[in-house]
Amino acid sequence: MTEELVKYETEQSMKVFQPVMSIEEMKDRYQMMARITSEIMREGQDYGTIPGTGGKPSLFKPGAEKLTTFFGLRKEFDIIEQEEDWEGRQNDGGEPFFYYLVRCSLYRDNVLLAAADGSCNSWESRYRYRKASRVCPRCHTDAIIKGKQEYGGGYLCFKKRGGCGAKFKDGDQAIESQAVGRVPNVDIFDQVNTVLKMAEKRALVATTLLAVGASEFFTQDMEDIIDGEWTEHSVSLKQQKPQPRKEQKQTPEQDQADLYGHPIEQQNGDRPWGAETLKANLLKRIQTLKEADDTWKDKPEPGYVGAMNGKLKSVLGNDDRRHTFLAFVRGDSSSKSMDKASVKAVMDWIEGQAGMAIITDEANRLVNSVVAVGTILEEAPNDVG
Repeated sequence: MTEELVKYETEQSMKVFQPVMSIEEMKDRYQMMARITSEIMREGQDYGTIPGTGGKPSLFKPGAEKLTTFFGLRKEFDIIEQEEDWEGRQNDGGEPFFYYLVRCSLYRDNVLLAAADGSCNSWESRYRYRKASRVCPRCHTDAIIKGKQEYGGGYLCFKKRGGCGAKFKDGDQAIESQAVGRVPNVDIFDQVNTVLKMAEKRALVATTLLAVGASEFFTQDMEDIIDGEWTEHSVSLKQQKPQPRKEQKQTPEQDQADLYGHPIEQQNGDRPWGAETLKANLLKRIQTLKEADDTWKDKPEPGYVGAMNGKLKSVLGNDDRRHTFLAFVRGDSSSKSMDKASVKAVMDWIEGQAGMAIITDEANRLVNSVVAVGTILEEAPNDVG
């Protein structure tokens, strides 16, 4: 009797661990995921390969949201741990510190399918520091470059970066006294909500990979692991250089080439614009405003900057892509240093009559172009003199 009972219990246990789907069903599921990746998701927006992190694509937040929508999943976020030290009392340096550990749970028909945690803190390099650039004392644009010695040296407010063209001599303290490079972020309080949202994003991506079985196709969003001033692509400035272009004559009707050898679309061509055309049109609009009225060089109202950031984020999907957009157009990813003309130009472009679908496509073309090149901005050539 005892042997029969053991045999019965063993048989029942083996039944528990039987596959829940057939091999044919498993093949169908695999093919379905492959079709979702190739037909619905967009490389560069929903997923992408981050330089220096291996060959498997990383799943981005927009892609995770598409997958949860496709599979009919409902997400819930819970803050598991948090630390908000606004005055820096918990560390010797008196530096504010913010930390969040968030759990994302995905449900279908009130059945929990997967849960995973994601964390973020304000001492990560992208939040703790910022890239400081020299700002022109006249137009307050971060477009100062060093002049070549054969043209007298000094400094130039580079017009191709949206500057005013002003020149300054070597030793001018208005230029040389400014801090440059990586400096502490004094505006960390403006990013507290961003730190929390990043923790939620990391948790969402991790949970989505588990819930839909997409780990074979994607890995965790590597942009959250790599340190960078604006985005993950800043690590590739030296690694991915454009191939030299063959010398060839161009007629005035032909498109010009950008810094990387890619063709620039005609300025007055049909919408949507490509990346270089969009950048050129925005910079042209900024310069036109400044030439028309000197007050456009002043700082804008904080609420106006916030409105611009909100619209950019709605167009691009997240703050990282917004930073990449601003860095490529202006040479600086921070909206804090923008003047009224820059904010006005971006707002006019977003609120244009072309329609939100075209505006979104233009913005993503610009960011995806930067991603493909693997850089944000290379140093522009000096043309002092």
